[in-house]
Amino acid sequence: MEVIRNSFQAGLITVAALLAGCGGGAPSVEDAQAALMADINDSMAAAKSMGLKINLTDMIKVKDVKNCEESRDDVFQCSVEATAKMFGVEKTSVSTISFTKNSEGEWRAVQ
Repeated sequence: MEVIRNSFQAGLITVAALLAGCGGGAPSVEDAQAALMADINDSMAAAKSMGLKINLTDMIKVKDVKNCEESRDDVFQCSVEATAKMFGVEKTSVSTISFTKNSEGEWRAVQ
């Protein structure tokens, strides 16, 4: 259980940093929220396979997005302020995150 909890915490902190939304050709806040939920769901697959039910809907909230720039072709880098809430504790952080669209046209976070 400790491994799952640590994985869950690491996943949430990482994914919270992945939210972004910018003007122009960059992802919107809604696009970034969808990318975040997809990344969290991917990272939580192991916990879900063990029967854990986790409601992730209200765990991550974007507070601000700014300074979006196209760093490479179709890859946008943004400064994102987001709040993650887990086990009753909220943590707000600002991170620089890159986004691109996958083959289905959905925004995803990239390294």
